[in-house]
Amino acid sequence: MPQASHRAGLVEHSSSWPLVPWSNRIAGGRFTWLGREHQLPTSPQDPHAIHGIGWRRAWTPIAGEPGSPTEASVRLVMTHTADDSWPFAFRAEQHIALTEHEERVTLELRLSVTNFDARPMPAGLGAHPYFARHAGTELCFRTRSAWEHDEQRLPTRLVPTPPELDFTQARGVHHAPFDRAFVGWERPALLIDRERGYQVRIDADPLFSRLIVYVPPDADHLAIEPVSHDTNAINAAPIQAGNIQAGLSSPDLLKSPEQLTAEQATARKTDFTSGGLKLLKPLQTLSGSMRFTCEPCGS
Repeated sequence: MPQASHRAGLVEHSSSWPLVPWSNRIAGGRFTWLGREHQLPTSPQDPHAIHGIGWRRAWTPIAGEPGSPTEASVRLVMTHTADDSWPFAFRAEQHIALTEHEERVTLELRLSVTNFDARPMPAGLGAHPYFARHAGTELCFRTRSAWEHDEQRLPTRLVPTPPELDFTQARGVHHAPFDRAFVGWERPALLIDRERGYQVRIDADPLFSRLIVYVPPDADHLAIEPVSHDTNAINAAPIQAGNIQAGLSSPDLLKSPEQLTAEQATARKTDFTSGGLKLLKPLQTLSGSMRFTCEPCGS
């Protein structure tokens, strides 16, 4: 991160940030949860709430055990009190470990969010790392489908991965800019720099079932983001139908399956899976890890 950007607090100029307690965009910053409407802050630069709130908050480092000569790590914690930026209280943690083994260096990022609110909370996780890119940079990963989106980058239709976005075989990423969310990617994804003789192997727990790839025009970088849910998943129809049409209230969401009607049980199951977004009961934690390994090409 450039020092001038750091001094100015321009977090968007950093090379990576956590996505917590949700990722990417919420349309217009608005959503309805358990029958109540919420409006999150937006900005003149983007009409939607974006990237959660953890990327713009201070995190507190927590002292840990001394590392070995080949490992360094840090644990960061953030506690949020419910406010206009996010109407649920939560605690989030990042555990970042850097390990060297022969010719490989692995950065592991473990993220977690715990619902500290008295109500069930929608939640998701992800990371937004940037990587160096030049004319010879290649990308390789396999995926089932991709979201089409409108001019505001909101998803409109899930389609089989189109040929122009098929990276099953390694191919360059410098020709055409794009910003797309892929569903069902197979691990690992590879970012290959044959000119310098290395590749970055990107792996993640099953929680991170979506992969967002952002290749900006005329830039020397790109973003490859493992995330847990679709863009604007909180406004997906199944979630709203599950909560409102089946009459699920906050107490209903805390009941055991045996205490619910068949319709409510189906709705609650949908609520846990729709678009990948999760529902956290009070004091419940969502967590997952991702790993970025820099190694020689062809390893």
